[in-house]
Amino acid sequence: MKTLIKLSFFLCLVFLFSACSTTYKPYSSFTNDGYRETFFAPDIVSVSFLGNSNTSYEDVNDFVMLRSAELALENGYPYFEIIEKKDLTKQSVQTISGGSSKAVETTTQKGNSKVKTTEVTHSGPSTVLHQYPSILLEIKLHQEKPVGVTVYESAFINRTIKAKHDIKK
Repeated sequence: MKTLIKLSFFLCLVFLFSACSTTYKPYSSFTNDGYRETFFAPDIVSVSFLGNSNTSYEDVNDFVMLRSAELALENGYPYFEIIEKKDLTKQSVQTISGGSSKAVETTTQKGNSKVKTTEVTHSGPSTVLHQYPSILLEIKLHQEKPVGVTVYESAFINRTIKAKHDIKK
């Protein structure tokens, strides 16, 4: 009985987590979402953010920009440049097979006899499309604002995106 209760609790947690959009956090292999980064040089970084099927593309874009700004600030760089941006959004199709059948039986009186009629309705399988938005940025961190290149001010991006999403950290 205790095992059944534990299993039920675990399944409720899984359902709860699967019904929520991704929050701004480091990558978790348990939920398969969040941000990751890899430094290739002191000023060259690959930054990605993976969302779940309830996360909007706009939020994923905001979060990958926020993480880029945080990394720049943490390493003493007031500016960053996007060298490359890749949309790594994945899609999956889920077909719920079997559908359902419903039988309604009615009995009517016809003279001295009773007539039974059965009406069967059937709904077929349904298909659901899931999207998992994901963005990868290759960024270059800058000490000075370079001329002729689009750069982002790290402190401004950090402040505005945190305010937009009510992120306290």
